Amino acid sequence: REGDAALTVDQSGSVRLWPALDGSLEPQPVKLRAPRQMHLARRTRPGDEGFTLALIDAAGRGHVYRSDAVCVVEELASLRADSGLRSLDVLPGGVLLAALHQSLRAFDGKTWRRRWSRSIASITGPRWSADGALLALPVSWAGGLVVDAATGTTRFERCGLAFQRSDD
Repeated sequence: REGDAALTVDQSGSVRLWPALDGSLEPQPVKLRAPRQMHLARRTRPGDEGFTLALIDAAGRGHVYRSDAVCVVEELASLRADSGLRSLDVLPGGVLLAALHQSLRAFDGKTWRRRWSRSIASITGPRWSADGALLALPVSWAGGLVVDAATGTTRFERCGLAFQRSDD
C-alpha cells in the first residue's frame, strides 16, 4: 500500500493496482499471477507521475512495472529466476533495490540502468523503518545495510535493526 493506492491479489491470484482507494479510478490489472512479494511506490516528479511496481513471482523471477499518470500498467524489466533474487523493493522516486544472493544492486526505475552495486553477505530479509524513511537489509551476520529512502545513501549498521518486514 502506498498512501491512497494499493496492490492487491485476489483469491484466484490475479494482481491489481488500485490507483485510488476512494473509487475515483478503476483498478488496473497487472499481468502476473500469485506473486510471493509485491512492492509499490508512487512517482510524483513533474512529467513522471504514476507508480513503480516491483513483484517477485512464484518461480523467483523479478518483475518491474510502471504506470503512467492515467495508470496504464506496462512491464519495464524482469530478472531471471536463477539470478538469486531475494527481494525487490522500490524507494520513493522509483529507484529499485534488488537483493541478490550476495549483492545489493540499485537500478534507475525509469531506464533500468544500474546505479550501483555492493557485495554483501547473504540477506535475511528487508525491513522498513516505522516512518518509511529507511530500508534495512539485514544480513546473516549481526548487522546490515541501511538505505535512506530519500537519498539512496547507504550505511552499515552492526546490530539493532528492529524494522518491520517489507512484505508485511
